[in-house]
Amino acid sequence: MPFVSIPLKAIKIQGAYTGNYNDMIELVDLAKRGIIKPIVSKNYSMDEANTALEDLKKEKLLVVV
Repeated sequence: MPFVSIPLKAIKIQGAYTGNYNDMIELVDLAKRGIIKPIVSKNYSMDEANTALEDLKKEKLLVVV
């Protein structure tokens, strides 16, 4: 997918490597209610989108909830 398509089509990129569908539903519910809050380890600018995707592929990105 061309990078330019991401903002034009309002595509969101995210990943999850553990749990199942029911766990994800519960996790989202807890986050919506403010019981848990994600910790963002790094923010990327739009100019760094390719670097962010490479870091994601290399499993350098970590989201702790």
